Amino acid sequence: MVPITDAIRELLWPLRGQHAEIVFTYLARRTRKTQKLIKGESYPITYSGLKSAWKRIRAAANVTDFRFHDFRHDFATKLLRETRNLKLVQKALNHADIKTTIKYAYVLDDEVAAGMDAVQKSRRKSRNPISKVS
Repeated sequence: MVPITDAIRELLWPLRGQHAEIVFTYLARRTRKTQKLIKGESYPITYSGLKSAWKRIRAAANVTDFRFHDFRHDFATKLLRETRNLKLVQKALNHADIKTTIKYAYVLDDEVAAGMDAVQKSRRKSRNPISKVS
């Protein structure tokens, strides 16, 4: 199961009922008797079809070094940066082992110094000299 955000629900809700059986489909651009495809008919998108479409999109955009999986990595990195919750990222990515998710922890390294500075400032505030009571 993949959780759906409010923004995604808003995008997909108006499309409900438009695909009787399968949500992600494509129209065959030509008839292929060996694959039993008829031009203009709708078919469920396959993994290889998705890869082909992604390849065409990248070529049209002149992007050579970007894998579909990079979207997943980008999402995980942003999720960790926003929440700072490695267990949440593990669950969102459906990683069985937290060790797989730990590779995303590098995004927090650049924030360690800022966190240490914040602690130091906080400690300075708590070290106000105590005035003597006479």
